[in-house]
Amino acid sequence: MEIAIIGTGISGLSLAKETKKTHNITLFEKEESIGGLIKCKNVDGNLYHMVGGHVFNSKNKRVLDWFFNVFDSNKDFNKAIRNAKISFNSFGVIGYPIENFLYQL
Repeated sequence: MEIAIIGTGISGLSLAKETKKTHNITLFEKEESIGGLIKCKNVDGNLYHMVGGHVFNSKNKRVLDWFFNVFDSNKDFNKAIRNAKISFNSFGVIGYPIENFLYQL
């Protein structure tokens, strides 16, 4: 079967990788390079995530295992302790991303 995938972000690339063994895949991308929200640029040996590291957060072990099978977490990423907060209506200041701090609501 021939399948066209529009967009080479994480979803399009994942779908192509998982189906290429059994189907003929054609990827379409309007930008000059692939990546979508996971687009990266290597500058002087440092990998910069053009949209931001937030797109790599997941609590799903299968997602993390797949992702870090492609990237070397020690070589390709800078580690940082995240302590983001937002002011949220009458709830005051709570941790962000919100789904990790629902108990504060």
